[in-house]
Formats: sequence, C-alpha cells, structure tokens
Amino acid sequence: MSKDIISKKSFKTDFKTTRINQFTGGKIADYVNKSLCFEGEDDTNPKNFTLTDSFLAPDGTYLGGYKDGWWYFKKNMVVCFEYPHGVAILLKHLARNLPYFSKYKSDGIIKDDDIKGYYGYSHRGGNVFVIGDRLFDESYEPKKEDYTPKEWNGWEDSREKSIKESLKEGYWDTREIAEANNPISDFVPFKKRGVKIIETWEEAKQSAINMSKYLS
Repeated sequence: MSKDIISKKSFKTDFKTTRINQFTGGKIADYVNKSLCFEGEDDTNPKNFTLTDSFLAPDGTYLGGYKDGWWYFKKNMVVCFEYPHGVAILLKHLARNLPYFSKYKSDGIIKDDDIKGYYGYSHRGGNVFVIGDRLFDESYEPKKEDYTPKEWNGWEDSREKSIKESLKEGYWDTREIAEANNPISDFVPFKKRGVKIIETWEEAKQSAINMSKYLS
C-alpha cells in the first residue's frame, strides 16, 4: 500500500483513495488551474498550474486537497451536486448502505429520508443545517423577540463575558467601544440567524448555500 505524505497528520493510501472515490460522490485526481497568473506576469497569457491529488466534484469543481476528501468520507458526507464547492450532504446512513448510491453518482439525488443535514462551509468555518433551524440570512440583525428567553439570555451572557475579557486584556479603550465591537450577532449561531424556520430539506440546502457564500 502506498503512503505518499500529504501532511504531518494525513497520508495518502490506496485504501483511503478507494473509499473517497467510492463513497463521497467526489474523486481524487489532479486539478489543473488554467487561469493562474503569478505576480508581475502578463495576465493575458496565464500559465497552467497542477494541484496533484485534489478532491474534485464529478464536474471537475475543485473541493480541496486529499485530506478534504478523506474528511468527507470520515464524516459520512457526500458532494452536493447543486453547489459542490461549499456545501455537503450529511448522510443519516452509510453511503455504502444506500441501494441507489451508484445512481446518485450520476444524478446527485439523495432521498430526503437519508439526509441528516446540509453542511455549509468555507475556509472560515461551517455549520450543519437541519429542519427546525432557521434559514440563514446574512442581512438579518437578531432581535430579542424572535427567540426564547433562554436562547437570548445565553447569547447575552456570552457577549457580556467577551466584553469584560476585552476590557481586561486592553483590546478596547472603553466599554462603549468594546460593546460596539462585540455585536450580539457574533454570538448567535449561524443556524439561528434568520427569521424563517426551515421546514424542508430544500430550505436547509439553501441555508447552507447562503452561509457558504457569506463566509467565502
């Protein structure tokens, strides 16, 4: 079995590559960036740049490196064909146990009963959205009346603690500035930032897309 080092904590092996290719809906392959220009070079004549052992969606969309493909497999996630870069489908059951999984590889369809959630992510963070959460809206400003007292009080407590720590460490000169730089929205989870309650998996998927775009 080959063991080409990917990083100090991640190794490429035949076993991992096979599992990624079989059960994530993606594939390990070389990715050729056809529009990369180096600083100071003529951008009308870009040079190709190849990233070996990349994790790609079926349509060739770059999803990350080898470790990202293994992460998908370990988390029992599959590629969201509609929005592959930044959204994954978290499965309720193992992919290998889905009788239609080979068909999914061509049509991208996962049945509702087999979905555990939609995971939206970027290099800045991520969040799973499920039915019962809120449809993420980046323009929404959290209002006390939209939440239960327990939820709001918990976020207010976290905000107050952060403000006190900022003042203690000298990050901000006055409490007024510290309060302005610690808005309540920073303490409300992404899955709670919005007005509409998610009622369908389509809405959960849209929420993951919204959040991924926001963080990108």
